[in-house]
Amino acid sequence: MTASEADSTFEQLLESIYEGPFEPSPWSSFLEVFSSAMNASTVGIILWRPAHADQGFILLETVGQNWETEGENWETAGPVESSIRYLALDPFIDLPTGKPVTFDELVPDTKQLLESEFYAQYMQPMGIRYALGVDIHGPTGLEFRLRAARSTEASDFLFPEKSLCERLVPHIRRSIQIFEKMRKLESRHAVYEGVINQITTGMLLLDKSGQVLQINHAAEKLLMDESSLRVVDGQLKLKDEEGCQELRSLIHNACETQEQRTPAVTAALRIGNDDDTSSPISLLIRPIPQSTQIADGHPVVTVFITKPEETHDIPPEIVQKFFGLTKTESIVTCLIAQGISVEEIAKRQGTSVYTVRTHVRSVFKKTGVSKQTELVRRVLESLPSLR
Repeated sequence: MTASEADSTFEQLLESIYEGPFEPSPWSSFLEVFSSAMNASTVGIILWRPAHADQGFILLETVGQNWETEGENWETAGPVESSIRYLALDPFIDLPTGKPVTFDELVPDTKQLLESEFYAQYMQPMGIRYALGVDIHGPTGLEFRLRAARSTEASDFLFPEKSLCERLVPHIRRSIQIFEKMRKLESRHAVYEGVINQITTGMLLLDKSGQVLQINHAAEKLLMDESSLRVVDGQLKLKDEEGCQELRSLIHNACETQEQRTPAVTAALRIGNDDDTSSPISLLIRPIPQSTQIADGHPVVTVFITKPEETHDIPPEIVQKFFGLTKTESIVTCLIAQGISVEEIAKRQGTSVYTVRTHVRSVFKKTGVSKQTELVRRVLESLPSLR
């Protein structure tokens, strides 16, 4: 390989390393380039967190000849079981981090190697004679095991291949950091999406151009039921043109407020329906507080959609966790917040008014209020899902 070809290959390796975290099968492109650069019959990575092995393995990818043994049904194995089998086939244990090591360096006695049980049961059936491994550790304990193998007809991995691997190590380590950050963001997004879908008030998130980024389940239902309000081409619109212009203006003002970091208040818009028997809808347009520069595609405005006279069941489990109440106290609190009297609560719960009042006093103490009206306001202000 000429110097120019080597430079070109190294550039391809770097490009594929940093693209790896974003691929559907992470680092699959890198393994393709790496296999060719190493002149290997098979290459692979095992990405896992040893301290949390009981939670399963995160990722396993191979290119070239599959790492499997004869007589084992790999197709029917689950992902964790398959990963355990691959891990069992890995001939390297506790390699020094970032240092490429060949199998022959660990077992320099060729006769001993060829007579070993591992070679007879695993390497020989797969046609593998030579192997090279590099272990790279991420900052949070994630381990990236890079492996390459050659057949019995080939020769061992030498200085040029080991040197190439050493040059790749710092780039792989940074790529692992990107991968971990992406996984955290994806996890947070999944949790966040789940939370807003539990909110019983209709809720839409808009970016700085007014484009709808996300709609929760409650808003989807309202939009399906109401003829006067729609999302068209990613924009929230009203059927009435005058009202539509007013809505656009309120959203624009909210976006400008965020862009200029100026104080603002929540704007409101009340709209009617074509059907006189149908109740009006209230829209609340609220800028989202931002601590950093607003990036494209990030939510900057929340639009709440409600029917003022509608009441919603308040989830006791959320109130219980939020305020540190007992299960019974949270049920009593939710019923009070819905405007139900102490006497009616006692009747529903099959207990005495005195018992309910005892629970109410305990709730007052835990929430720092002294009146039922204050309790209702505290609950509604603290939990946007209850508005």
